[in-house]
Amino acid sequence: MKIDENFLNQLNDDYKNLLPQNILENSINNIFKKKMVYVCSFGTESAIILHMISEIDRSLPIILLNTNYLFKETIEYKNYLISKFKFSNFKEIYPSAKDLKINDSKGTLWKENPDLCCNIRKVLPLQKELKKYDAWVSGRKSYHEGERKNLKFFEYINQKIVVNPLAKVNQNFD
Repeated sequence: MKIDENFLNQLNDDYKNLLPQNILENSINNIFKKKMVYVCSFGTESAIILHMISEIDRSLPIILLNTNYLFKETIEYKNYLISKFKFSNFKEIYPSAKDLKINDSKGTLWKENPDLCCNIRKVLPLQKELKKYDAWVSGRKSYHEGERKNLKFFEYINQKIVVNPLAKVNQNFD
């Protein structure tokens, strides 16, 4: 699959009038032939995409980036949703124990050097896991403003296509 600006523009144009469920279903079954993963935060709105995935393919890989700083409620919500939707391919990924021992043995790096902390706990584990896939699903929405204001359904970030099926929904999910 050749990924260039023309390809992305064509995808975004072809899918501009589809519902989020259809964007996700076509991405999973046709465009990426299941070589994609949902990177799920298990935040309050995660259930929307998880529900859609459960109706399309319960074996789609779903990963949670566990920084070792997740709230107890997040873990409980994750357990509830994985059980409710009966997903068969869920994986929790963690920062490297070696990196944590070297750089954050006291567990205070988040205060002392937040950028390094984020790199060790989020960026590196996610990059390592995403090597297996051509694309990943994000729950980002354009109504979140800032850099997301002009969010498209399909983006190319760090050599991966990011599928944003909820890009054009509003706060009321109309």
